[in-house]
Amino acid sequence: MKKITGMQIFTNLTKDFIKTGFDGFELHPCKVLNGVDSILAEHEYIEQCEPNEVEFWSVYVHLVGAGLDCIADCENEQQAKNLIAFLEGLIRNFKSG
Repeated sequence: MKKITGMQIFTNLTKDFIKTGFDGFELHPCKVLNGVDSILAEHEYIEQCEPNEVEFWSVYVHLVGAGLDCIADCENEQQAKNLIAFLEGLIRNFKSG
């Protein structure tokens, strides 16, 4: 199996997002819920929640005209904020380089 670096993943994602058009990142508190689908199969799904109900924080890229796409889940809000700051710095360097 070929090992792919985080920078390669970021570069590929950034190219895709630039083609689609994106204008920033968002973070939201999330939790896992259990549900039953139309064929009565149980499954888990993720839903945004209030901060007092949070199990983890998700980082989303905001795609122009296409809504949000989750790109990472973080253990706490500070990790999510740090990730966004890191990505914004990489994007500034990517665009200027």
